[in-house]
Amino acid sequence: MLKDFQNSFTAALRRQSATKCLLIIPPHLQDLQTCRQTKEMVVGRCKRRERDLLALPRRTLRLVIGILSGHVELNRHLSIMGLSKDPFCEYCSEAIESASHFLCYCNKFFSIRNLIWGKPCLHSEDIDNATVGDIVRFIKKSHRFPQVLNCN
Repeated sequence: MLKDFQNSFTAALRRQSATKCLLIIPPHLQDLQTCRQTKEMVVGRCKRRERDLLALPRRTLRLVIGILSGHVELNRHLSIMGLSKDPFCEYCSEAIESASHFLCYCNKFFSIRNLIWGKPCLHSEDIDNATVGDIVRFIKKSHRFPQVLNCN
């Protein structure tokens, strides 16, 4: 019984550490030119957001962190990795398909944003203030990442 507790506690600590590392940019790194999207989407630390993220199933957590950090299977990231030739959005073809384009601006998903947040377009501060549940709901309703639909 003690061994099971230790294993689950260790796993929880690892998840928590990984989440905090991805969502908190130390002040001395704020001036670097890297982590552009994470700095844009997540401005400050939020204990409620951390708690809600840690309560997510692992695959959903990975996807939400990927969206917030820009390291997710969208054309911009795939083209940087050399896995896609076209970084533009396959739905609207108006802009590069980054995570911020997907969450905030793509015309294909304006009705879903309007339903969840009451606005057809969002700004980065809207995402920083959004609940984890709203972000997950948006991802699921978009059907853009079908693997998250099967994990809850």
